[in-house]
Amino acid sequence: MQELAIRAVPVQVRCEFDDYQVVIYETEAGEELTAVGSLLCTEGECVLHGNFSQHKKYGKQFQVTYCEEVLPTTPEGMKRYLVSSGIAEIGSATADRIVDTFGAETFQAMRDPVRLAAVQGISETKAEKIVVSFKKCQELQEYVQFLADYRIPSGKTKEVYQKFSGIPDALSVLQSRPYLLCMCEGITFAMIDAVQKQREGFDPVHGDRICFALSAVMQQNEQNGHVFMEKEALFECSCAIK
Repeated sequence: MQELAIRAVPVQVRCEFDDYQVVIYETEAGEELTAVGSLLCTEGECVLHGNFSQHKKYGKQFQVTYCEEVLPTTPEGMKRYLVSSGIAEIGSATADRIVDTFGAETFQAMRDPVRLAAVQGISETKAEKIVVSFKKCQELQEYVQFLADYRIPSGKTKEVYQKFSGIPDALSVLQSRPYLLCMCEGITFAMIDAVQKQREGFDPVHGDRICFALSAVMQQNEQNGHVFMEKEALFECSCAIK
């Protein structure tokens, strides 16, 4: 089934429980849409990726694979975004001053502590905290979109982000070595391999693929109750993965 992409704006948050949300959106066509998933946008315009399903009790719902934020361009939209995105040190008054100072260049300024420190009421220390927090919010969105390519639910985003946060330029590393994602609980070799085999330039004997294929075979045998595996059997089972 081909994944759908629907442009919409949130109208009401019906439910938030841990990483699970139910949000009512209004689509470009003016229709109401009930979306369910993780890390859903609750402020501003966005693009919802996923498919419709039928819930026995609640009826038609849109199961969101990932939610792509569309950065606002109007002053009021930018102010709402800064306040609602959970960026450290930013309340409504600070958001007003930032947008009033930088206008259309607000989001560029949010990455520059020197520019932010020029805004009334923002010290150099506060500016640094704002920049770090804003960059984290943007990075999480990039992770959401990257993981969606591997059909990994957006609810796993924070876990993956935290797992690799200590690696410099971690997202670029994962993009070039996606089998490393298998180090996260719930992300299997089969999930990553199914996508990689469709990619141009796929290397069936890449070191990472071999390493995590061996690990996947051993994990499967452990789940089946085995505590030991002959080396020859391990290699045979791993080589059987096409």
